[in-house]
Amino acid sequence: MAGMVWSPAGSFAGQRSKYHSMATRTILLPVFLLPTLFSMGQAGFKIHNGANFTVHDNAQVAIYSNTTVGGNFRTFNGQVRFYGQIWTHESTALFQDESAFGSGFSGIGGQFYFKQPNPLTGGSTGQIIQGGSGDVFTLTGLSLPNLVIDNPNHVTLRISDLLVRNNFSFLSGKLITGVQSIGIAGNINGQDANHYFVTGNSGSLVRYNVGNTDVEFPVGYDQSTYNPVTIKEAGTADHFSVTAMQHLLGGGSSGNAATNNAVDASWHIQDAVAGGNNLTLSPSWVVTDELPGFNRNTSAVSRFVTMWDIFTATPATGTTTYSQRRTGISNLGYFSVQEPGQALPLLLTDFKGTIRNNNAVLDWRTSNEMNVDRFAIEHSTNGSSFAVVGQVPAQNNASNVYQFTHPNLVAGKHYYRLGIIDLDGTVSYSRIITLYLNPMSQVLVYPTITRNTLTIQIPDNIVYQKAKATLLGASGQTVAVFPLQKGVNQLQLGRLAAGAYSLRIDTDHETIVRQIIIAY
Repeated sequence: MAGMVWSPAGSFAGQRSKYHSMATRTILLPVFLLPTLFSMGQAGFKIHNGANFTVHDNAQVAIYSNTTVGGNFRTFNGQVRFYGQIWTHESTALFQDESAFGSGFSGIGGQFYFKQPNPLTGGSTGQIIQGGSGDVFTLTGLSLPNLVIDNPNHVTLRISDLLVRNNFSFLSGKLITGVQSIGIAGNINGQDANHYFVTGNSGSLVRYNVGNTDVEFPVGYDQSTYNPVTIKEAGTADHFSVTAMQHLLGGGSSGNAATNNAVDASWHIQDAVAGGNNLTLSPSWVVTDELPGFNRNTSAVSRFVTMWDIFTATPATGTTTYSQRRTGISNLGYFSVQEPGQALPLLLTDFKGTIRNNNAVLDWRTSNEMNVDRFAIEHSTNGSSFAVVGQVPAQNNASNVYQFTHPNLVAGKHYYRLGIIDLDGTVSYSRIITLYLNPMSQVLVYPTITRNTLTIQIPDNIVYQKAKATLLGASGQTVAVFPLQKGVNQLQLGRLAAGAYSLRIDTDHETIVRQIIIAY
């Protein structure tokens, strides 16, 4: 119970209008009052699905242990200070604000601080935000009202993207996206060369409704390279994502890295709605990012199309941090800063994958191959640790098409990249692509034409607490509901009217729908 303290005032609410108020003094959370709604133990603090936990105006809550949110963590302009290491969102988590009796997500809301060191232990460690579900480009799903990073050891996203629907602030440390994306709908405060979003080559920062005013994306590839970019959209306002890439690559997303006459960085920029762009782009760098031979006074912002385009050179601006600017951009993709005429040769023009019958089928195209020995296909289940699962010899023609099949995938996310290995042993890497095999796709339903019995077989590798099958009529009405267990489930349908029915199978996190026919 010592993992949570409220000061100076706070309250929490649970199901059936149970409400407990704590005012004017510091109190340990009495979790034993509502054991099915809140729980605390050596593993940490949890708000269970169906529970409401409310932090009112001007209240401060300090959490010193790992935390899991499966219910509604409401903040009405209060403060939540998290000193634990791992903060987990379940798929049922909500973070409503003071508009909870309206939309629940249109108010200012409270501040969620991720802080170190931990005043109880005296230790200091990096922190992790993980889990939940959301779409950062459509502003749907799980969102925090406000987020503050105050951890010199940094905070890392894991497993899922994160949306902050109001403001984000840096006090100390960085936010590391990993392979995830973070969307910020409001202002970003406190960013500089020591406080920014670390995207790697696969994560991204998303900002919303960017219009005809410069909006900064404070991003860097890693914890030592800061390459922010500003975007201004004179066309139709849109949402944009930015990834800070480690190098300038010959094929934009792949190929050999530039070794001279350029800034050793590039930016991958995407928009939510394609078209209607009239963009002004201003990337920044410092002198240590400049490759040998680069002259910032005769440089330009270049975009990769089928090769790096040539644009009019102008002097860069700045004294210690330098910036270039390009206007009238109508199409997005990969951007770099280099001297016109120093464009790199094209290598990888396309890399994509699909799931077919539990196999990953990878396709890629190249052009102008020269002195390439082979392609190593690398696979990962976490997006960071990769292993080679196959190799394909290079063709070294002007235009080349390749395909590789990785068989017998298990359910879940799968990450792939290509290792491009030259004859001299030099290795460069493609961008990472992600494929997802829904575990429910392995569920078997038979026969699909039946009279009154049906079999549903659920493999043991599917993880869930509860599962059920719902039989739906032609107009969507519920005809019957059956609880399911792992293994073989024999369902007795009774005597139903002949015709087509939908069978919806639900677990805690996934849903599939199959069609069956009742025939006599």
